[in-house]
Amino acid sequence: MALCGEASKGEQRSYYQTEWSADELPAFVTDGMASREFAFDHDGNGPNDRYNVIRSPEDLRKYLLFRAPYSAYCSVAFYERPERRDGIFRTELAFDIDAKDLPIRSCQCSPGNVCEVCLNDAKQLALDYLEVLRGDLALRETYLIYSGRGYHIRILDPSISMIGSSGRRKILDYVSGGKVPGNLFIEGGYSAVYRKRITWILTRLRKENLAALPGTVSNRAMKERDPILQALAERDRIALNNLMGEKRLGALLGFLSTLAASLTDAKVTMDEKRIIRLPTSLHSKVSMKCMLVKDPASFEPMRDAVPDFVRRREGTV
Repeated sequence: MALCGEASKGEQRSYYQTEWSADELPAFVTDGMASREFAFDHDGNGPNDRYNVIRSPEDLRKYLLFRAPYSAYCSVAFYERPERRDGIFRTELAFDIDAKDLPIRSCQCSPGNVCEVCLNDAKQLALDYLEVLRGDLALRETYLIYSGRGYHIRILDPSISMIGSSGRRKILDYVSGGKVPGNLFIEGGYSAVYRKRITWILTRLRKENLAALPGTVSNRAMKERDPILQALAERDRIALNNLMGEKRLGALLGFLSTLAASLTDAKVTMDEKRIIRLPTSLHSKVSMKCMLVKDPASFEPMRDAVPDFVRRREGTV
């Protein structure tokens, strides 16, 4: 099932008049919201209405009722002067996993499109990221947000509240599995994260995804995929080298690392002044709600994030 179509201006207005509630705003948004920059897209051409200061949920409610924006955003940074994006004193760390941009997907969606299958791919990947962030990196104040076409992870843990670009890069590389480890077979740590990431990719890999590799590498990788996956799971270096050969294995791992790094939008993680979709807002391009996911195990976007106006449009209510 594909996502819903684009929302009309009337549907945007209906959503904010009859469905939106300030009570659903996550506490991490309402706490200190007067220090964030808010931004809005009014016509589908991007968030050009920037540098807004909104001091309370009630002020936000009034704004959304009056303007019914196409999309709404808030900054990951907290500022002393948000109207000028000046004086950062705290930042979130964010990850953006967009199903339409995944280089490897389980579905047959054409580029730019999204369905239930690739949304589930994005969800599983986001949950894997959260496991590493909470387990390996011991970050506690973490939130999973359904963004409309994928998932955001937003982290407000005090231990990284002022982390700079170098630290963000290190965390991104660790969580994404974007670099080949020096030792692929260590039981825990980054080696384990990396094996999990490339296993995720290999499981979904198709021959066309390997077009950039020499034929001898791609052919061997596809032919021996199941034994390769088994060797990775068992941390069997000898079996892996026997299956691929050392040179071909190096080429394959390097390529898989590049794919792993592109599973998430690095610009979102690296940019301390980034704006990101506001939970509770409408993603008008696909007529879906951006929302905090409280129970990932039971969350189904095509059931839980579909606005009432879509159900009326489709005649299901």
